Amino acid sequence: MVSLPARRSKSFPTTGPAPCAALPRVNSKKNSGSSEDKESESMMFGFNAAEVFNIAIEIEENGRVFYRKARERIADPEVKEIFRDLEQQEMEHKRRFQEMKEGLPRQATERTVWDPENELDRYLKMMADQHVFRTEDEVEERLRGVNDAVDALRLAIEFEKDSVIFFLSMQDATEEEKGRELIGLLIKEEQSHLRRLSVQLQKLTH
Repeated sequence: MVSLPARRSKSFPTTGPAPCAALPRVNSKKNSGSSEDKESESMMFGFNAAEVFNIAIEIEENGRVFYRKARERIADPEVKEIFRDLEQQEMEHKRRFQEMKEGLPRQATERTVWDPENELDRYLKMMADQHVFRTEDEVEERLRGVNDAVDALRLAIEFEKDSVIFFLSMQDATEEEKGRELIGLLIKEEQSHLRRLSVQLQKLTH
């Protein structure tokens, strides 16, 4: 697992738009035309791609664990079925990130944009550190506060919001169009999860 600084406290709301910090601006490196440069051009990132994809894979796995364990703590059959479906979707997202990681060039542990101060790496790790389910231990800790379907839905909404924010940050730091599109598709799916959960929460609380 990637070693990150201690997780900072946050107070994101469980409903309404989620905040997102501005991404540091960096400049692309110029290619010299060599075969090695052309290989790295196929996937251009402003961060250590292999490391950050590992973080994304861990977040999706922790989401899968959350949806499975949350089902065991609630009685509402409709919410249990939603969580069962979302668990399967998180597994699929994890698989896609694994495929993207496996398709990275050998330079994937190097940055392919000019970022001498490592601002993008630090920024993405900070965003990951803010995620509600950065580790499986955090999943267990937050689940202790789940007493019913409403609690579970609110926590699921927080998870999906944090995921959207982190994946948007990844997308912004990815210069290659195909990579941006793939991450964008995952973002849209996470946003659809968020809408589905929000609708169900409204049904139970209004």
